Amino acid sequence: MIATIILLIYSVPDESGVVSIWLVGYSVSRLGHTFGYLIGNTGARGLFKTLNLFALLGIASYLAISIFVN
Repeated sequence: MIATIILLIYSVPDESGVVSIWLVGYSVSRLGHTFGYLIGNTGARGLFKTLNLFALLGIASYLAISIFVN
């Protein structure tokens, strides 16, 4: 798991460092949501699902803005 996060950070070029931060946030929040499901904690699931949606919105907005800027 940690190797996947490190691979995500270093596989993205320097210009897209913002996207790599959003990708790490997305993957960590998905892991937290899964962990919350496995232990049966709905509060943790809700928190991590919210973080997941924020990260997804961040990725989508960054990509949308990059289409219009370039």
